[in-house]
Amino acid sequence: MTTTAQNLADAVSALNDVATSHEKLQAEYLQTHANLTANHKAMQDWQTTNGDVNFKDQAGNTHAVPSLKKMAAAVQTVNPNPHVMTKAEFDALRELRKQQYAGSGFVEFGKHPTVFSYVNGAWFYIGGGWENTFAIGSDKPSSGGQAVQIIHKF
Repeated sequence: MTTTAQNLADAVSALNDVATSHEKLQAEYLQTHANLTANHKAMQDWQTTNGDVNFKDQAGNTHAVPSLKKMAAAVQTVNPNPHVMTKAEFDALRELRKQQYAGSGFVEFGKHPTVFSYVNGAWFYIGGGWENTFAIGSDKPSSGGQAVQIIHKF
């Protein structure tokens, strides 16, 4: 009979341990749910307010995070026009193009034909079907140049 009483006492003790563990787990769940709800509200505030927003981690520690509007304002102070090239970028590209395309920095498409009339040195006139056409390059690849690149036809 002692064995049955002992087994019953062990079973009751095990059930008490399960109940205690369940209560602890439920308390952790409720705390996690409360943190999640608070972080959801904090995320909405992060998107709409200006300043810092507090988030909580799983341990319950609070972390202040700058809001989206505050970060956007900080970026604007560093570079108010991010879509515009800076002077340094412009100068760097100009120097690169001067090295790549000898002389003017103009991206050249090839040689000019030699049989047509030139206007102001670089421009030339071609008759017979080439009226109202802006072209750069040679019309005869066999002459050592490239084929004509038609830039714009009016």
